[in-house]
Amino acid sequence: MTKIFLDWTLAKSENGMDFSEFFSATVPGNVQLDYAKDKGFASDWFFGGNFRKFNGLEDNYWKYRAVLTNLPTTGKNFFVAKGIDYQFDIFLDGEKIHSQEGMFTPVRLSLEKAKNGSVLEVLIYPAPKNPIENIYELDQSRIPMGRSEADRSVKPAVCYGWDFHPRLIVQGIWDEAYIENLPTSHIQNVDIAYEVTEVNGENGKVHITVLPQTTGGTTEYYLYDQAGKIVAKSQNDTFFANVELWFPHNVGKQPVYRLRTVLKDETGEIVHTYDKNVGFRKVRLVMNENSWDFPNQYPMSRSACPFTLCVNDKKIFAKGSNFVNPEVFVGTLTEEDYRTQLTMVKECNMNILRLWGGAIVNKDSFFEICDELGIMVWQEFPLACNNYVDDPNYLRVLRQEATSIINKIKTHPCHVVWCGGNELFNSWSQMTDQSLALRLLNKLCLELDTFTPFLPTSPVYGVKHGPYSFSLYGQDVFHLFNDNDATGYVEFGMSSMVSYEELQKFMPAKALEKFENTQDWRDHFAFEMEGSNAGHADYNSVCKYFGETQNVKEFIRYSEFLTCAGYVYIFEEARRQSGCSMAMNWCFNEPWYCSANNSLVGYGNVKKATYNAVQSALAPVTPSLRMKRFDYYKGDTFAGEVHLLNDSEQPSGIDSVEVYLDYGVRKKLAVLTANNLTKNEYCGNIGFTIDDELLKGETVFENTANKKFIYVVLKTKLGEKKYPIIIA
Repeated sequence: MTKIFLDWTLAKSENGMDFSEFFSATVPGNVQLDYAKDKGFASDWFFGGNFRKFNGLEDNYWKYRAVLTNLPTTGKNFFVAKGIDYQFDIFLDGEKIHSQEGMFTPVRLSLEKAKNGSVLEVLIYPAPKNPIENIYELDQSRIPMGRSEADRSVKPAVCYGWDFHPRLIVQGIWDEAYIENLPTSHIQNVDIAYEVTEVNGENGKVHITVLPQTTGGTTEYYLYDQAGKIVAKSQNDTFFANVELWFPHNVGKQPVYRLRTVLKDETGEIVHTYDKNVGFRKVRLVMNENSWDFPNQYPMSRSACPFTLCVNDKKIFAKGSNFVNPEVFVGTLTEEDYRTQLTMVKECNMNILRLWGGAIVNKDSFFEICDELGIMVWQEFPLACNNYVDDPNYLRVLRQEATSIINKIKTHPCHVVWCGGNELFNSWSQMTDQSLALRLLNKLCLELDTFTPFLPTSPVYGVKHGPYSFSLYGQDVFHLFNDNDATGYVEFGMSSMVSYEELQKFMPAKALEKFENTQDWRDHFAFEMEGSNAGHADYNSVCKYFGETQNVKEFIRYSEFLTCAGYVYIFEEARRQSGCSMAMNWCFNEPWYCSANNSLVGYGNVKKATYNAVQSALAPVTPSLRMKRFDYYKGDTFAGEVHLLNDSEQPSGIDSVEVYLDYGVRKKLAVLTANNLTKNEYCGNIGFTIDDELLKGETVFENTANKKFIYVVLKTKLGEKKYPIIIA
């Protein structure tokens, strides 16, 4: 196979007919970024409110153009595009040869009529926007600004504006596009399905079914391991193989196999081969501990949904994060971009990522790297926080797009859960399990990827989302999670500021003089709206514990402190709760410069203070402190539980935990016995009184808003962990 990459130019038009000024285009890429480069504002589009320069560009038509040169004269030539966003026509020498709606279904078109000098064009229509339904409230020509504009399309809703993403609706040839030359007789594609029929520790027996798309001839199949050794071969489209099974990185190995399909002509001569990687794992969602016991009284409702991941018959605690678009301009994403962030995921002691339904379905290299690194993937379809109603055209496109998404991902062993979308059963979306879109997705997953679990949405019954601030309903997160129970916490956030050095890259100097609710801070999500303290700065929580301040550096310091304490507590409490099997924060990364966000990694792959805190909380073996609340008063008695968390599947190696108080001086409270178990264990209780001695100590936030901080320190042979508490 030969790939020929093209030189593209680009022009825009308001009416779809007048394209005159063509400029250079990058493919893969996005039209808005190419336009910004041509007009000279691409280098600082993220600074302050400069992103508004893109407003309205999505309402134009865009035309890509390439002249075909050096076309091979033997075999057959095809135009291949892995992703074009969103609705488009393709022309060859002025003749329309393809029309499509949908950015996740690849294009593969025969170029039989093409010759050297032929012109290939891709016409992209204005971005889809569902008009407002109540014509009595607004003029019919107006649209609702926000995610509901995407509720009749399979275009990710995030680019219509979210609380971590500017309103910037990107379009364009966003994934690889090229001319492909193949032999006259060739293999176009190979569909692979399998079932793990036996599990024997790290090994298994699999039943493989292959469906090749060929232009004739006969096929043979060869399965190679990573050393290049043939482990199975067959002339039939179904066969068995004995293989090593794929596990997440904290449980086992990550073998990936190569299936070679060989096409032979009537003489038995090999005319074409097609390679495709595949990994094998058995995955189920099973009932959580004690879930069948509730409810236990009549009249009775259903029990909580099964939510424990079982990979190759091993139950696994899923600890991870929600992964969002790493870039606003998703067409620019490269394998290197993905590898950098996914390496950070693994190093953070995470074994799963939830691919949120408001974002794109990532490029192939994302899943290849997750296979390699042993990171499990929960993939949602592009539905989020909307009511995707039972419209025939929408369902037609959803069927097409979902089919393409399933076929793209299903051979990747990292992929362990299909999910219909984000928060579809909540009041703001108002979908139900009777919605045709979700019934369709369930049907397609069952037919095309039978043995991978499917969830209609998240949260489902038993699973919980939120909160996204340190304090809520007058309680801190210690209260909220101690008094809670869930089969999984798959979205929760602790809002915090990014560092001052990062702020200087995108915030105007005047805004950095004072931390207050101004447009510059709202543009980058520290505050949600004028006159409100709500927003990712979590202003009310910071002021509650530290007092009000308009000093930017001071506010950042306080914000980081609270966020780290909150994230550590939630992750560790989720690991402590026997009925919980998943913990994933919102979110791991971000697509542009946010002044404040729940993310662990800021834009540009900058680790925030929270990254290191969560890395510690998710260590395979770690001591952990459970306490009733964060704030105390003089005379209060502090009561805590010391636990040893262990998901390593090995003995902890810990036989004792030393407990200290640090209030400027260090005082030993207890030495608790641990039993070197292969699972979590409770080590004992500790307690002390908040007395004058503690109040005299010097601590890091001495005299801040007339409050003091002290630390409980847990020491093992692995090192020390410090847990802050505040004294009013």
